[in-house]
This record gives sequence, structure tokens and C-alpha cells, in this order.
Amino acid sequence: MNSSPKLKLFVMMVLQFFIWGAWLPLIFGYLPSLGFSPGQQSWILNAFPIASIVGMFFSNQWADRKFAAEKFLAFSHLIGGLAMIGLAFTKDFNTFFALMIVHCLFYVP
Repeated sequence: MNSSPKLKLFVMMVLQFFIWGAWLPLIFGYLPSLGFSPGQQSWILNAFPIASIVGMFFSNQWADRKFAAEKFLAFSHLIGGLAMIGLAFTKDFNTFFALMIVHCLFYVP
């Protein structure tokens, strides 16, 4: 079966938003269970706005000029997904925050 790139991109984008809907509501109970303070929780939850600002200036400009959109999005989702898997295995705030930033940086483009 030969599916078009438009269909593949559509499925990838739908899954991209479903993934956030799957884990974001649950993180509000998960972070306190790890022993993170309210301040640490706010840093983790603000990783997306931080990554959006950084990504707007760096990764978006670079990606648009150097790669085909579908290849860059596939690579970004792979790295972001690996970062999310890493989040399940860490209990340290600094590592958790770094992985969340990586996930969000690769989610933004």
C-alpha cells in the first residue's frame, strides 16, 4: 500500500496532539508524587513556553532551510519520544527538567 505524504503527515500531526492530551492531565498528580516542590513543578510545566521561544529563533530557521519538512518532523518526533520515555525513568528534578526541555524543543518545530 502506497500512502501519500499528506496522509502520513496528517496521521503524525494528529498523534502529536493526542500525545499531549494523554500525558499532560496526568502530570499534575505525577510531579508531586516524585517529591517536586511547587516551584520545581512550575519550571517543568513552563518548559514548553521556554522551548517555544528558543525554538522560534534557532531550530525553526535552521530546519526550514536545511531539511524537508516531513523528514525533520519525523526526526523531531523520534528525539522527543525518546525524551518522554526517559522521563518515565528519572526522579531527579534537574534530569526531569532537562528531558522535558529536550522534548519540548523537538516538539515545537
